[in-house]
Amino acid sequence: MSAHITQSLSELGLLLGYLAAVSAGGYTLGRASEILLGRLQARMIGGVLLGFAVTLPEYLFALISTLSHHNDVALGSAFGGNIFLFTLLYGVLFLANKSAGATYRGLVFDAVVLGSSTLLILFASITNSLNIYVGSVLILLYALFIAYSARGGDDLKENPVGFLSVKSKLASLGFFAVGLILTVGFIHPLVNQVVLFSSTVGIPPVITSFTLVPAGDELPELVAMLTLLRSASKGNTDTQGSQAAYANLIGSKVQSNTLLIGTILIAASILGNPLMVSDKYSWFTLYTMVATTFTGLFATFYTTRRCVGILLIATYFIIMGVSVGLGM
Repeated sequence: MSAHITQSLSELGLLLGYLAAVSAGGYTLGRASEILLGRLQARMIGGVLLGFAVTLPEYLFALISTLSHHNDVALGSAFGGNIFLFTLLYGVLFLANKSAGATYRGLVFDAVVLGSSTLLILFASITNSLNIYVGSVLILLYALFIAYSARGGDDLKENPVGFLSVKSKLASLGFFAVGLILTVGFIHPLVNQVVLFSSTVGIPPVITSFTLVPAGDELPELVAMLTLLRSASKGNTDTQGSQAAYANLIGSKVQSNTLLIGTILIAASILGNPLMVSDKYSWFTLYTMVATTFTGLFATFYTTRRCVGILLIATYFIIMGVSVGLGM
């Protein structure tokens, strides 16, 4: 018994170490994008560039899990990321945000794409059709999201346009290189460790990837969000910082629901091992993801009160407690 506990703690420590390395990689990737803040439109830097940079660890984790035939791990981390963002991170945003100015036309488009992709994933799961065709539709939605973001034309306030200095270019390149090395180098060991730890403690891998992995993968989102709010506050542009923060969070989940899940659906189908939501753990993560996603979207447009933020944070811990109890 004592040896088993020691082994479990050792496996957990190694898992958290890999997770910390991947999280650090995501953070430095985010910092590479943040250097551009003040040079590009808030939605472009927040929703597209920064959103993609901080989503990269989550994307690679899900893809490597799928290629390793651990589909449950891939789905757990993908669904768990949405839940983590629309409960804990949204709660922190509501508490930290000084401006209520978050709604604008570009954000409405992002919300429509996110809502549509979420409903498509739900329908495909219920009808057992998480296949290459659904994946292709999700990739198409991602292409529409990028095309709309690139064309601009929404009513976001833009930061002053200027040229990046040589120092800024080198700093951005350095952060990007370090982030990429950390992320790529530790993603595969992290996937293996999730499976090994789950086997050691007797918890389904989907529960481990659903609870622990998003906490590390989504940590760069929290840092990026607070950085955007702080940077804007220093420049007395709280509304702009609020808009960029919301664009970062929702934009990253648009990319997660479309590019990430679309890619793993296509990859799994090509490998002849299509994804399926088949057990109670996967169904729990799916339904919880759908519920929290639409709750977060509703809150974005109708309330940003701090009391709601506290409620969202409490909801996250309740969901985590239920999921762990379910896996025991």
